[in-house]
Amino acid sequence: MLRLMILFSALRLVFFVRNAEFFSISNWIGPDAGQVFLTGLRLDFIFTFYLTFTLFLVYLIVRHNLYRYLLTWFIVLLVLVVYTIDFLYFDFSKERLGTDLWVFLDFQNNINPIHYITSYWYAIPILLVFSASHSYKYVKVLPKKVTYRWIAQTFLVFFLLYPVARGGFRSRPLRSADASTLMNPEQVPLALNPALLVLESATNPMSLPPMSDELPLPLNTLEFKKDTSSDPPNIILIIAESFGKEYTALNHGYCDSYTPHLNALMDSSLVFHRFYANGLKSMDAVPAIFCGIPRLQDRAFIKLPVSLKPTESILHALGKLKYKRSFFHAADPNTMGFKSFLSAHGLDHYYSIEDYPNGRNSVDYDGSWGIFDGPYLQWTRKKLESSTQPFFASIFTLSSHHPYAVPDSLRFSYPMGNLDIHKSIGYTDEAIHSFIDSCRNESWFNNTVFVIMADHSSENAMHAYRTHSGKYEIPLVIYAPKLIPPGTNHTTMTQVDFAPTLLELIGYEGFYETLGHSVLNNRDGIAVHFDNNVWHTTQGDWNLGMTKEGPRFLYHLVDDPNCLNNVLSKHQSLADSLYRRADAYTRQHVNFLR
Repeated sequence: MLRLMILFSALRLVFFVRNAEFFSISNWIGPDAGQVFLTGLRLDFIFTFYLTFTLFLVYLIVRHNLYRYLLTWFIVLLVLVVYTIDFLYFDFSKERLGTDLWVFLDFQNNINPIHYITSYWYAIPILLVFSASHSYKYVKVLPKKVTYRWIAQTFLVFFLLYPVARGGFRSRPLRSADASTLMNPEQVPLALNPALLVLESATNPMSLPPMSDELPLPLNTLEFKKDTSSDPPNIILIIAESFGKEYTALNHGYCDSYTPHLNALMDSSLVFHRFYANGLKSMDAVPAIFCGIPRLQDRAFIKLPVSLKPTESILHALGKLKYKRSFFHAADPNTMGFKSFLSAHGLDHYYSIEDYPNGRNSVDYDGSWGIFDGPYLQWTRKKLESSTQPFFASIFTLSSHHPYAVPDSLRFSYPMGNLDIHKSIGYTDEAIHSFIDSCRNESWFNNTVFVIMADHSSENAMHAYRTHSGKYEIPLVIYAPKLIPPGTNHTTMTQVDFAPTLLELIGYEGFYETLGHSVLNNRDGIAVHFDNNVWHTTQGDWNLGMTKEGPRFLYHLVDDPNCLNNVLSKHQSLADSLYRRADAYTRQHVNFLR
């Protein structure tokens, strides 16, 4: 047990070194460093207890020493594989692994394990050798002959240690979720044990952590009144894979931009400067964008059976106006459950790689996910040429997803930047520009609204875009020069606010039930996230971190973009107000999971 505790502490240090840019060094040498270490030890001990007990049972049941060694090696190897995936995956998800291990190992999603194995192949021999060595030492020190006295003594030790493993004589055992009450919530990811998170997610596959135990609140029922007699416009929604705000001109000049064409388009567009994703994965984006359902629970909503129940959606609303509703994604049709989810919520046509000429045998296949963005977007335009108007076409790009493939002929056509994703961001930016430019020749162009947003952010070079609020910041640009005057909007909004905002822009008439608001008439927007077992809410220039016990930290995002100076003590009334708003928001969210 001691050997495992030392191993897990060493792995925690490796995790910090591997992802040091996400944390302040004060997390390890500051006044809270001791609490990080002690909380980490408590969580490590829980998993160590269960792991050691499992190995003990293996030793009792299996008689042959070679088989004991092989089984022990296999178990230890599994634990180290979980840790390795967690280390590498954190770059993209910005949260510890936990339930997402099952997502990672599910090939029908946007996280293909094969791509990561080929990228990080060097980890495999290290895992094999280290786990084999550790397991050999474990088996070697155990007694060769099992006696009843030794069994009784060992069971007694486990019996005495069990109260320690469950966190003392509590009404319920200590869990990873309790870390935020034991230490500074900002430092919780450093204390977590990913193997314990996976174990907890396997035994508790879905949990909804409402901020309070008060009754749920009804959703907002918005009424839209049509103020124009013009024909409904066509809508083309482009969801750009992993287009974090940092990559665009919206980064306020803090760093380089890799989207010159999108930046130029902003001059003649309605641009939203405080737009936030509702999650960190593509599976979180689709329910939020189309149905106004945020990611405020441990598992992606799209993976839950309740996701197929009737829910208000922008697809249903536009269907009332006789829109033809299509979704284009150049990957496998079953990827991430998009097809079944959207079909259940009003989609007419879903186009995938199987509809593209020659599919995976096409010269335009990227070798991993699907068709390169450039040719696929042009193929989409040709499909829209014959589409009945008005139409609502959603296009989900994919080239800016890991492994960030671009056509061989264009490998050196875009700035490399300092992150692998930068080159593919430049490629997709040009593909979107070429798509919109080619649409100018279509008869329906002047009566079409182009919407460009991201599904979520990805790797970030700047610390300001790795903070609790910064890692959710994405662009939202609405381009319709003949219909919507250019301008800027600085209201805080998220993807759940997109549908009501768009419906108001196009002159929709009727009622719409949603968690969000149209930000055109709501100058007091809010963004709420559940991240690493801590609630976060962002409103205007402020970001508040909180647990059920109340506000824990407050940052001013303009004066302190890196979120290093907790000013909670100076603005307690503001923090309490934000806390109440976030609590009401989460109580409304319960309606989606009933």
